Amino acid sequence: MWKSIFLIALMAVCLGGSGDTKSKSTDSDWGVTVDGLRVKLTSDKSSYAPMEAILYRVELQNVGQNEAIISNFEEGLDEYSVELIFSNGKSVPLTLWGKREIEGPNEGGGPGATLKKGETKVVEGKNLTRAFDMSLDGRYTIVFHRRVLSPIDTSKLIVLTSNSVTILVGSEPPKQDREAKRSPATQTGK
Repeated sequence: MWKSIFLIALMAVCLGGSGDTKSKSTDSDWGVTVDGLRVKLTSDKSSYAPMEAILYRVELQNVGQNEAIISNFEEGLDEYSVELIFSNGKSVPLTLWGKREIEGPNEGGGPGATLKKGETKVVEGKNLTRAFDMSLDGRYTIVFHRRVLSPIDTSKLIVLTSNSVTILVGSEPPKQDREAKRSPATQTGK
């Protein structure tokens, strides 16, 4: 009987793949689909040392019926932004380098590339540690936004918003410290 159970378990492991759940993508890993396009954001790790390079990856996928024009062929048509929110709910400010590199105009040009049905374009993002003031230890949530022409109505711009990714930088303050920071008495200095 144990041999049978072992063989069934072994077959399940062999037929089921490697068991690596990170490589399997589900619809919930992606942002909301707009006009057949969707964006997925991932980071290389979930926890970082202070000042360690935080790199992100963006996947833009066409799940619609129409081809999409995605490259920057006219100024302002293919813009992106990265939103970083600290655990207290406040937006994290950009550094001077970040203002130039993250918010600045995207370089590009040319006639425009297309993304056919079922295709995915992968872009490696810039170093968030250098772009944002991440000097406080704690949890940061990252969201990516991309503006593109609608594949359904090419006279219309749409904004694609990714899933959110939460990372830990440094160490998280102990629970009692987090609760003390929320207390009104400590905020007024009394």
